[in-house]
Amino acid sequence: MFMQNTNNLNNVYLEEIASEIDAKEIDKQQLVSFLQTDTNLALPNSIPELRANIAMNSASVALGKDLLKKLGTKCTSYHDIFQKTQTLSEVLLDEELKLGEQLKALPTSQGKRNDLKQPSDTDVTKSKTEVLKELKISERVANDIQKLTAESVKQAKENARKNGEIVTRKKALEYVKKSHFDKNNVKTDFNGIFDKRPDIKELKNKQPIKYTQLFASVGVGEEKLEQLGLCPSVANELEADRCKWYQQRHPDCKVIQGELNNPVIFEQIVSEHIKHKNKLLLASPVCRDFSVAGKRDFNNPRARLIFSVLELAERTNDVTEYILIENVPGFLTASPADWPEVNGKTKINLGTYVKQRLEALGYTVNISVIHGCDYDTAQKRCRAFILASKNGLWKFPEKKRRWKTLMETIGHLPSLEPDEESGIKWHDFPKNMSPETIEVLRHTPTGCSAQDNAEEYLPRKVDGSRSGATFKSHNMRNNWGMPAATVMQHNGNPGGHQTIHPGRPLSDGTWTDPRPFSILELLLISGLDENYFIPDWASDELVRNVLGDCLLPNVNLALCSMLPGRTESSPAVK
Repeated sequence: MFMQNTNNLNNVYLEEIASEIDAKEIDKQQLVSFLQTDTNLALPNSIPELRANIAMNSASVALGKDLLKKLGTKCTSYHDIFQKTQTLSEVLLDEELKLGEQLKALPTSQGKRNDLKQPSDTDVTKSKTEVLKELKISERVANDIQKLTAESVKQAKENARKNGEIVTRKKALEYVKKSHFDKNNVKTDFNGIFDKRPDIKELKNKQPIKYTQLFASVGVGEEKLEQLGLCPSVANELEADRCKWYQQRHPDCKVIQGELNNPVIFEQIVSEHIKHKNKLLLASPVCRDFSVAGKRDFNNPRARLIFSVLELAERTNDVTEYILIENVPGFLTASPADWPEVNGKTKINLGTYVKQRLEALGYTVNISVIHGCDYDTAQKRCRAFILASKNGLWKFPEKKRRWKTLMETIGHLPSLEPDEESGIKWHDFPKNMSPETIEVLRHTPTGCSAQDNAEEYLPRKVDGSRSGATFKSHNMRNNWGMPAATVMQHNGNPGGHQTIHPGRPLSDGTWTDPRPFSILELLLISGLDENYFIPDWASDELVRNVLGDCLLPNVNLALCSMLPGRTESSPAVK
């Protein structure tokens, strides 16, 4: 009845629900304003107007959900409020879709924009980063709304209507993810062949092997390879500060800064690799475009760096005997629809494609997915590995049956409180923690997410308003009796990362250590020790990012201890 004319509320209708409103502590004027919201307006065309509409409608949808929660299904007005909230959520999703389309058209670094005016009404030039900052849109939200498609929005709205739900961007993104996965993946089980692990002490005195490391970062993953008699003689890394760190750690290594797909850089690496007669090639191509948790942007040039790795393998085939390639598990099953290399007459995935290319060069290839905690590391980081050898099958070492826990890894370190100095190097309370977040984490138990806290201790913004984050990983404490969750970049920020200290219970019901892991704890969780080399000039952010995207050293040590031709053979196990 009422929804047929939301702009002409009558007193009879309001009287019907007046007692319900009073009983539920709902402001009658707020309810009237909500029900009178016009959902038939045309979507604006400019980015600032879209942003303003999105903010307004987001607040309206949140209000609608709150009203529904307070009134309950038996109330007279419930159905009307539900329909209005449902319609507003659909309009909101349409606005986000349109904003995403406009954001995708913006330049990413330098470029001109003439549609945004300053108070002086003069034209300005702005990059996407500047626009997002001005409009107070986080990169995460911007990335999400740019993934939306007309089809995913349509499907999400239709299914929400059919199931009697309020449509959300998250639901639409689920359709985007599924559609992209179905189109760009070929399922294959890469189970790998495993064998007993040799005694590492016996390998150091074997014939030394020199290697080339591509995508070297600062060399965290290589930190323990010297125990096996493996020595870096060539390394390639894009970022200058990481090259500087690597060079200080390995002064005798030829460090080549630049992009692997740059012809000049590529030829220099080939030349140095052959000159040093390196038998081993290690490569960890950029993984973010293959992660099923990320954008999976196969159009990004960096996604195709695997082809440069394979070309380098071909160019150095006369001297190279072993190749190790590491990436996220999604790399193996990825089959980009627009890549003719893997989508010719027969559609295959990258794992199979790489295997075929390496086999054509004379390698025997072994592929599997393993976790960091499989090999003496208190971290669950999951990665795919391609092991190729010309000296027989390069087997994976048997996995450890018992995982190393956080308690035995960092439990000996003292708790940290705000503004407290432990006197231990790299073990300090992060300086960027807001009082609001600290208070939230004070009331978040070990192994739990702040999203499950009581209402007054749910994640909030600096201004005190409720945080829009809904993921359990937002302010999620780790568990003492388990390995840590995967450490990612920007791990000093608790939002969106499962890198919060487990904490210890206090007598007043709160918990200690309302913070992310300290850098020292991250070192130990990554399988390094407290004496790991960190240059004096390295910033906390650089150190945290290096540890957030590294190949775990104990994993690399375990894999390289299995190099065929240097170990005694034993029966293989599946």
